[in-house]
Amino acid sequence: MEKIPESVVIPVRNEEKNLPRCLSLLKDFSEVIVVDSHSIDKTPQIVREYGCRLIDFSWNGRFPKKRNWVLRNVELKNSWVLFLDADELVTDDFISCIRKNIEYTDCCGFWIYYSDHFMGKQLKHGV
Repeated sequence: MEKIPESVVIPVRNEEKNLPRCLSLLKDFSEVIVVDSHSIDKTPQIVREYGCRLIDFSWNGRFPKKRNWVLRNVELKNSWVLFLDADELVTDDFISCIRKNIEYTDCCGFWIYYSDHFMGKQLKHGV
């Protein structure tokens, strides 16, 4: 099946615990970029093992931070971008929905509805 024409960007620092599961679910996307702020764990090694693009990022304490910096300074393969944190996971339903809608839309963005889980349980309310 053809890859989804969307660039997934994951800003990280020391995410060796969460990153493998997150990356393992992104194989359907045409580009996955991990933007790393000088991790001292195995994060860079994990990114390379999954064949994703690794970009080193040094923040100077001013605007822009990682997400905006990527949009301003990194050449992306696709016009659609999905930002994820390393502890966020995409589902098969989510991927199917994106695959169905992204190529044939005249929209310039989508609102994503999601559910939060903590310690194996879905959170129903927030503060």
